[in-house]
Amino acid sequence: MQSNPLNFRIDPASERSVLEALNQFEISVSDRIVRKALREFAEYEMARIAPLNTHLNPKHEAYRIRYWPNGIAWLGVGYRIIPGFAGQDGLVGRKRREMYDAEGEGWRSHFAELGFHTWRKGMPKPDGRKGKGWKRKLRHRGRGTYHRGTQASKLVHQAVGPRVREFLAREIAFQMQKRTHGKRARRQPIKLEGHL
Repeated sequence: MQSNPLNFRIDPASERSVLEALNQFEISVSDRIVRKALREFAEYEMARIAPLNTHLNPKHEAYRIRYWPNGIAWLGVGYRIIPGFAGQDGLVGRKRREMYDAEGEGWRSHFAELGFHTWRKGMPKPDGRKGKGWKRKLRHRGRGTYHRGTQASKLVHQAVGPRVREFLAREIAFQMQKRTHGKRARRQPIKLEGHL
């Protein structure tokens, strides 16, 4: 049995318009619309972060979506990190970092995006610091050369974050088509030119 067609226009630039359109559907259908739209938007955002973080492995990019019973949805995009980030196998130093790289570059992406400091050559070591691990547990050790981060996640989200409404509007239009055209319904492409 075919459902009654829904007739309303959606303005992707208007958050209120998108929310009003979502409320026209049953809760299960509106949930499905939001889940699909957020997954596609997350992949869209990840594809724009990867080229800015050239020294990080794009295969380690990931997204996480959480839903609450009160209707709030949360989306996060970043790089995977090894579960239980504590090096339980007893590795230390470079061996431990190699293990982290193999499991996921979440720990490295923090420094890649936010930047970091290195101890500049010629700067004196604090008293009592010797050997390879002299920097360990040293507070305010970043007084040397600052290495600027890419700020990739922040810049990309500032540029494309508002476009999540376009992905929601497309899914709403697709569900409206399904009510009238059934299996012949098709998702319309989103124009992605002119953005990061």
